[in-house]
This record gives sequence, C-alpha cells and structure tokens, in this order.
Amino acid sequence: MVASDAAGWQSNLSAAVEEIKRQGGSQQSDAYQLARAVLVLACDDEMFRLRFQEKFAECVCPDEVSLDYPHIRCEIRTNFRAGVSLVSFSNPELLDPVAFAMSLLPDREYVQVLPGDDGWRLLAPRSNPSTPILAFRGNNVLVDRHQSWQMIVAQYAVSNAMRLQKDVLFFHAASLALRESGVMISGAKGAGKTTLSLTLASRGHGFLGDEYAALRADTAEIIPMRTSASVRSGPRTPKLDQFFTEHECQSEVSVDGTGRVRARVSDIFPAARPRSVRLTHAFFLRRFSSRPRVEPIMPQARHLSLLSPLAPSLWEASPGHRAIEFLKLLANAQCFYLDVGGSPDDTADLVEKTVEESWV
Repeated sequence: MVASDAAGWQSNLSAAVEEIKRQGGSQQSDAYQLARAVLVLACDDEMFRLRFQEKFAECVCPDEVSLDYPHIRCEIRTNFRAGVSLVSFSNPELLDPVAFAMSLLPDREYVQVLPGDDGWRLLAPRSNPSTPILAFRGNNVLVDRHQSWQMIVAQYAVSNAMRLQKDVLFFHAASLALRESGVMISGAKGAGKTTLSLTLASRGHGFLGDEYAALRADTAEIIPMRTSASVRSGPRTPKLDQFFTEHECQSEVSVDGTGRVRARVSDIFPAARPRSVRLTHAFFLRRFSSRPRVEPIMPQARHLSLLSPLAPSLWEASPGHRAIEFLKLLANAQCFYLDVGGSPDDTADLVEKTVEESWV
C-alpha cells in the first residue's frame, strides 16, 4: 500500500454515502440466471443498466423467485451532483474487492492507498495515487463516475454470483454441444474462440457460450452461460457476414482497443439453442497456421494454465486442490492442441471430424 494526499476525497466518502441513501430515487431491477445462480441488478444508472442488459440479454430471468438457485443482489445508487455511485451487495461473503480489481486489470497498475480511520479502502492508479477511483468498505463500493468504473463493477458482480456456486468451475472459454458431445474451446485472447464457436453454431450445433464456460465439478456437465457475441473484424463464416449485412448491430470498442460488433447469438443462429451436456472434448488453441491441425494430448498439471480458470474458481483455494479438480474434469475428456488455419469453416470441419470419430 502507498500513502497519498487523498484525505480530502476520503473524508467525504461517508457523507456521500449518507446523502445517496437519503435521496432515495427509483431503480430499475433485472434478474439474470448466470449458470446456477441468480444476480439481481437494481440500478438507477440507465446507461449502465442497458449496457449490462445488452451483454447478458440471453441470461435474463423473467421470474427469479421461481428458481431454486442462490441469489445475490447488486444495487447501484447515484449522486449525480457529486459524481459518485454507491454499489451495494446483499451477500456478506464477497470476493476481496481490492485484490479482485488489481488482478482483473494488472496492466492498469492499481495500488491500494493507506486506509483512513473510517475503514474505507481506496484504490488508485500507481501513476497518480492521490486520485482514487474506487473505495471499498464492507459490502459497499463507491466509484468516481469521472473515472472508468463500469467494467470493474460489472465483472465484480458477475464474479460474486459465480462464487456462490461452490460445485461449479468457471473458465474463459467457449463451449458447444455437438450432438451429445460437450466441447470446450480454450485459448488466449484473440486466438479465435469466438470465430470458431460461432462458425460451429452456424451449422446448428448448440452454442453454450463463448466468454464463460461453466462446468459442474462432480459431473463434468457444461452449463450454458451465454453472453451476446462480441465479434472482431477479420475472417469469419459467410453466414455471419450475411447476418451483419442484413441487420444493424451495435458497434463497440473493447478493452484491448479493437473494434467489435455485438449481437445476440439467438438472433444470429436461432437453431444453435443451448442445453446442458457432459464435457467430452477439450480443444486448446495453440497458434495460427496455413491449415488447421489437431494434436492429441494427455492432460497433465502443466496444461492447467491452458484452461484459463476464472478468479472465482481459484479464490481461497490451494493450487494443489484446484489442480486436482481441473484434472478430474479432463480425465474422461479427449484433449487436443488445435492450430487454427485456412478459413474458419476449415477449422470447424476439423473439429467436427475429430468429434465425430468418437461417435462411431
């Protein structure tokens, strides 16, 4: 932690929170089924609410009370005059917010500012520790609306919903259902997960998600958790190009600065309906090549990093314990390195052929 001259900002935190609580105000409430938990988002920031709703549109739960799943409630109340928002959570056992924010965006080099007497923990850029952007105390997060806060808050809310699911492991991966086979596709950012998974979805295979893969630890069942697809420019299946030509879709710039087009997969490929299926095949995207190629591998501890586990699946657990759980997941699955090559359809052909060979 570092010291700073942020005492002025810090001294006003409690007063800002009390003012937000007094002012009341209307909040729109939406519920989202995220694998086997429900996140209820109550928000008076319409822009944040709509952006979250657009990304998780296919997770909207019309009647959260009817689902026998654990729930977490996130409320966002704003003092527009002061330029701050108070984010409050119902669950008392939250992920450590400071450690989470610092691990989520390591390239921003956040540092924790020495706390004051009122118990607030401040997070600020290392380059400017006197200007905090987030403050944490108990189940409350106070954000400076003049800074970039939306992505951290959204990911923190989703990750805490993931953490409620003790029997589910989460990965940054795509997942699909090819007939009765559950397929997970893992790889680094930009490796082609979304392009390949959407190409397979264009052929009618069940699309379970391309950003989060949720797997039950006891049964290796993949649980659908679909977000709207964020598609970067570049080679893609002609069916996807045809959809973008015929429909007006939302354009956006991702965190890495690349231009994307966002659309709901249920609108693009209605036949690619999600369903739970047991994991039988795992493909680890390795590199780009002139033509696609698969290489069978026997999963070992050194392959665990290729799975890209998300923070809620690692929090407060020893590396050895999680390694055993991850290896158990892959024990009954056929695993492959996959080199992406040729057109997206060429690589999809190879994935289909590889999976089909286990059906006969």
